[in-house]
Amino acid sequence: MPIFYIVEFQLDSSIEYIPDVWLEGRTQCWWPRRKMSLMRNKRSSPASDWDLYNITIISSADNEANARKLAMRYANNQSLESAPEGAARKRQKKYNPSSSSDESEEVCHPKVPVPPLSITRPKIVSTTSSKQTLQAITPLQSVNTSTQLPSSATLISNWQSSETTILEEIRMLRKEVRSNTLELQAVKRLLEANVASSSNFNEDQDLDIEFPLATIANIASFESIMISKKKCIYAMLTKIGGKNVKDGTNRILCYMMTDNLAAKFNWKGRGDKLSFQSRPISQFLVKHIAHLFDAKADVIEDEIKKYLKYAPQRIKRNSTDIIGESDISD
Repeated sequence: MPIFYIVEFQLDSSIEYIPDVWLEGRTQCWWPRRKMSLMRNKRSSPASDWDLYNITIISSADNEANARKLAMRYANNQSLESAPEGAARKRQKKYNPSSSSDESEEVCHPKVPVPPLSITRPKIVSTTSSKQTLQAITPLQSVNTSTQLPSSATLISNWQSSETTILEEIRMLRKEVRSNTLELQAVKRLLEANVASSSNFNEDQDLDIEFPLATIANIASFESIMISKKKCIYAMLTKIGGKNVKDGTNRILCYMMTDNLAAKFNWKGRGDKLSFQSRPISQFLVKHIAHLFDAKADVIEDEIKKYLKYAPQRIKRNSTDIIGESDISD
């Protein structure tokens, strides 16, 4: 009783030999997706993940060695002495038998089943010298291995884009370094001023003025002595300090005057407000803050304008906070 069959796969006319246990009737057979040679050598039974193909049985053999030889001879279109009478001869593709000792078999694609052997059918070509040569048919699916290389214009564009990004990063780093440098310089000046004013003077006693200033008369009194007591006032304002121009300007103005007094001023004196720009104290403060934070005068003036503009809002917010605290205490 034959235990191996030589079959032709109808999908691509390839020739293979299979164990009898792989047959499904007389027109179909099972085929493993991996380790085909090992499965065939052991005559393993079909598993649930095997593929089913339509086949035509060509011949049979009682052992694997004879089956392999028969499959090779049929695939190479050679005549067989043991072929059944009246059987039609077929021109088959050259057979490349799988090695039964190789256990690392090809893995078929799980979505699109592939026949066990991808063999091309030879084509007879006649020449003028009456010699016959074999020419392989073009495979069913050609693979385009050409790779589309980027053009020079694309490479230049990518390089310019990278260069722009790098330059932008450098610009931001320079800006950050400058900002940090200005802050460090301000801290340095603050420390120097603290060392210079190590006499621990009492501002109210030395200046005979109480801060924050609450009235126009207090501002006039301060302006009358600010030139003669300039070093003392500079040391006092330097000790107030600040992280930057905005923070330092707000801290100094908050120390110098109350919000009720600041609400009476705006920079130009428009409307019913008084002009802060025309007061000597404004130029005195601008000059000192510019020295303290290494800032331009117009930047400092803008911060003073904002501080005076929002004084009424601070008054309203502070009064709301006071009312809330009294309600809690009651």
